[in-house]
Amino acid sequence: CRDSTGQSLTVKTSLKVHGVEIALTVSPTAYDFGNVDVGANSTTTDFYFGNTGNLSATGCSPPVLDNTTDFSIVAGTCGTNDLLPLGTCIASVRASPSATGIRVATLSRTCTSGGTVSTQTNLVTVNGTAPALEWNPLTYDFGTVPVGGNSTNQVFTLKNTGSSAATG
Repeated sequence: CRDSTGQSLTVKTSLKVHGVEIALTVSPTAYDFGNVDVGANSTTTDFYFGNTGNLSATGCSPPVLDNTTDFSIVAGTCGTNDLLPLGTCIASVRASPSATGIRVATLSRTCTSGGTVSTQTNLVTVNGTAPALEWNPLTYDFGTVPVGGNSTNQVFTLKNTGSSAATG
């Protein structure tokens, strides 16, 4: 650019750019429900899905668990709702182990605009526990005992070798 005398002119301006992003989060990223008897329900734990960005996450699926045999989503506010900037929604999860031992799951939610966010792979856990009763001795031969007579005494011991208490 030149002025009327042909001198070069310098024009200064400033440009301010605001980044636009979607930043999905989930908290906690791992959770251990501890020891729960096989077939029983744990208490529920809330997982919070959030968007710390400044643009809405849209086209969102409901939260899903990859192991619905041992875990379930029992309540929540997410559904298929979009996740607004700085917004959150909740998925309440409960463990109900179907077998003894460590059971694992991953909780996730996918948005068409924003991607997928999930807990750490297989770090939603529960330890399924159950009693295991054993008699010792399992059998005993009292021999021949006349009708109306007394046999020798024998102690039978019932032992729980399982991972939880036997009740009932």
